Amino acid sequence: MVPFLLVSEQEAKGSGYGELEKLLKSFFEEDVVLIPLQEKEWLILGPGALVHDEADGRADDEEESVEEQLAGICYGLHDMLASEWIGECHVAVGLPIRPNESAVETTSVLRETIMLGRKFHMGENIHLPWMIHLERLLGSIPEAQRIRYMEQMLS
Repeated sequence: MVPFLLVSEQEAKGSGYGELEKLLKSFFEEDVVLIPLQEKEWLILGPGALVHDEADGRADDEEESVEEQLAGICYGLHDMLASEWIGECHVAVGLPIRPNESAVETTSVLRETIMLGRKFHMGENIHLPWMIHLERLLGSIPEAQRIRYMEQMLS
């Protein structure tokens, strides 16, 4: 399944869980698993069929990587949620997983992705774990050490 993490900035316009589940089913055109995690935070497990293998019969110049496919789906999902349900929100997507084997680890990575994306890419609402390697490294350095470094570099 394809994991998405949705974090909203405000209360939902609709009636909550049921409304979100209905919107997600219409967006993915298949059943999805919707797991409320914390207040204003949901793990969405979309169908694995969203991602097409490179052997789907496309021409070489038309091939999209799995990451590009997932990014496109994530942008579409965010647009739909922002306009029809929740307003301002942040969405992260991960590579396809087997939920019973790695759902907890994947959720942790997606939470970190959104946290780092909000910190280093203000104004963006789509956060992709494969695009924040440097941000992950910078985020692991203690704040006091970063401030000390900046003071030394600027003086």
